[in-house]
Amino acid sequence: MWGSVLYGSAFKMSAFGKNKRENLKERALTYLGGKKCKRCGTDSLHHKAYDFHHFKAGKEMNISKMLDAKTWQSIVKELNKCVVLCANCHREVHAYGERDWW
Repeated sequence: MWGSVLYGSAFKMSAFGKNKRENLKERALTYLGGKKCKRCGTDSLHHKAYDFHHFKAGKEMNISKMLDAKTWQSIVKELNKCVVLCANCHREVHAYGERDWW
């Protein structure tokens, strides 16, 4: 019995954390101009299709990690060093070492 109660509580916390994280990602995408890749222009409707690419020096932490534990103010400070890329373009930029496309 206790296992199901503990599991149920853990599941609810996990679902709450996921919703908070997804809401913050949506907010971060909006802050940077919306769901549109700055490299290829794709404008998929789902937020999971996008990554935050650091193009300015001074990266302190991945935005994806910050969504779990940091304040909105600290996330914005890091977002100011980023552009929105679709996942495909983000992989290509890192694979080919592109620097001057923006």
